[in-house]
Amino acid sequence: LAPDDRDATVLNVKLKDPGLTAAACVDVGIIAPGYFVHSSRWCDDGRFGSNDVVVRVAEVRDPDLVDQLDVHKIFANEHDPAEWRPDRYDWGMRCLLRNERGCAVVDAKDSYDDLDASIDVVVNDGRGDSVG
Repeated sequence: LAPDDRDATVLNVKLKDPGLTAAACVDVGIIAPGYFVHSSRWCDDGRFGSNDVVVRVAEVRDPDLVDQLDVHKIFANEHDPAEWRPDRYDWGMRCLLRNERGCAVVDAKDSYDDLDASIDVVVNDGRGDSVG
């Protein structure tokens, strides 16, 4: 989801399938009035291919009280739920995976050091021998 495909080499980003990118934009456009949308470092991870797009979304609680700097802080302060503290709120942050089979909510926060093996089940379901 680079601004332009020509930017991918400069940004060191793998290009995604154009049809999938269009479908991901439609999905994000549907929820955009109620959520902030941000890129995910996992989108370029090796376990996700050219047919997988991962984005982070955070619920908009009051759009009149949140400016662009606040949105940056919301995503920058993302934390592992296992490290919950009362002063750190994740704003209903979720990660969406869009692939050829549709869209799913996945546990793939940027704050994680590594992703749980369960993400591989979701990514590979329906591919090759992993039909089920």
